[in-house]
Amino acid sequence: MTPKVVSVEPDTPILEVVGRMHAQRFSCIVVCVENLPVGIVSERDVVAIAASPLSTAQTGMTAGDFMSAPVTTIETTATVDDAIEKIQQARIRHLPVVDARGQLVGLVTQTDIVRAYRTHMEAIVAERTAQLAEANKELEALSREDGLLGIGNRRAMEESLAQFYELAIRYGRPYSIVLCDVDYFKPYNDRYGHPAGDQILKRLTRQIEQTVRGVDQLYRYGGEELLLILPETQLSGGAITAHRICIAIHELAIPHEDSCHGVVTISCGLAGLPGASGVRSWLDLVKCADQALYRAKREGRNRVSVDE
Repeated sequence: MTPKVVSVEPDTPILEVVGRMHAQRFSCIVVCVENLPVGIVSERDVVAIAASPLSTAQTGMTAGDFMSAPVTTIETTATVDDAIEKIQQARIRHLPVVDARGQLVGLVTQTDIVRAYRTHMEAIVAERTAQLAEANKELEALSREDGLLGIGNRRAMEESLAQFYELAIRYGRPYSIVLCDVDYFKPYNDRYGHPAGDQILKRLTRQIEQTVRGVDQLYRYGGEELLLILPETQLSGGAITAHRICIAIHELAIPHEDSCHGVVTISCGLAGLPGASGVRSWLDLVKCADQALYRAKREGRNRVSVDE
């Protein structure tokens, strides 16, 4: 809104009105009675005046004779959308702005509305863009998270394994991986039901997270198997962590009638770099951990086996 609006009385000579518009480069002048808008003299009206015979302007014609009336106004509380609607409906380019008493307080032009609407739309676009970016960020996070356990899924795991392998080969940074498998999980599901099996996986996941360091990364490898990445950890340190995990799970004392241990336990296979031989990719290292896990299963479960 332009607060510096020019107004005249209806009896103001039209030549004076036109002169002021020309001298001060106003696109319109509002005609008021006691500051209440009753009409408007715009550039369109000036064209009509110019087309009139010269004698017409000299016979005392006033602003009230040439003004466009009744005048369309808009209140100070109206929105940009309200102003756009009024301008489109009335097919005008100027809107006098009035307060609650109908008093003239400003003027809104078509240019003002276009500028305000552009700013309004830019703000909306910026907000929607930010919302879209946040939604995409959340979707990206969800695409890397296991829906049941709330830890990294297979996709996230493979990306991390590739990164750690690259660091180990290029810069000699050590790391270990622990492949964990719930012992006798199928018999557990058969006896207690799959919902109970899901709850066990959740509980074991939380227990492992509480046992390891904050920098260690836990992923769902598949089914009842979890894979833990231990950054900056030699095999000896990895073995200590894996044993602590086995003990922590055993101490939960979750009943498992179909296990020879009587409670839910896990077996762990450990491999790492440096240490593993014949490793040419992160897949090879996972294979070493899987072989160690198979050995732990074969030797009685509820134990840790280290790749040799």
